[in-house]
Amino acid sequence: MDQRPRMSLLDVVLNKQNVDLEKENPILSRAVMAGAVTSGESCKGFFETLVGGEGQGNITGVLVEAPKNFLHLVEGTTKDVLTYCKCVNATLEEYDAIHHVVVAAYTDDIQQRAFSKWTSAEQQVQGAKKTTTNRDALKTSIVDIIYKLTELGSLLHHKEKLQVLQILSGLKSSHPDILPTIIEIESLYTGIGEDFCLTLSEFVELYCTDVELALHGEVIWPPHPPLNY
Repeated sequence: MDQRPRMSLLDVVLNKQNVDLEKENPILSRAVMAGAVTSGESCKGFFETLVGGEGQGNITGVLVEAPKNFLHLVEGTTKDVLTYCKCVNATLEEYDAIHHVVVAAYTDDIQQRAFSKWTSAEQQVQGAKKTTTNRDALKTSIVDIIYKLTELGSLLHHKEKLQVLQILSGLKSSHPDILPTIIEIESLYTGIGEDFCLTLSEFVELYCTDVELALHGEVIWPPHPPLNY
């Protein structure tokens, strides 16, 4: 059986013209994950190490770190984002301070990045206690969170490190609602959010596993028409 990957007509044409589609016009993706953190632990170092780790590529985005949970928005080429998610999932198997991690959203063509660098922000606001029992309300909440974080990205875009720190430290007074509250983050991995969002492991299995395609004639035995034995 021929195991070589099958090329599309577009791949063949670009190959003949010696054009690398990923380099010419890379598709950018965005993933938003959230989860719980053991009380008293910090997850910043965990994610910061993986973002800067060898082979992770150019990952940008923001980590919103709260006392008992986190929300992590990451951007990059589709390959880089999926590789990063896969790396986080594998590393979490040996790191029990972070748990109940879900992927609240994934978009595989975002046109452009909201963040020019990777950064982190602290959130101490608990937020109003509310019970989300409707999937549509949860979807709206997720979209709202992403929209506000992309606004934050615009504020930080191409700013120097000192400027970024100044903006982040003043968010409570200048943009008090731009970061998701602790309760909003918690709603993504508990209650209806737990049922609606894929766990990180499920996401990795679904999106980061190579799809094996086989032609009809390759999987049918005996071959048609049936043979007389």
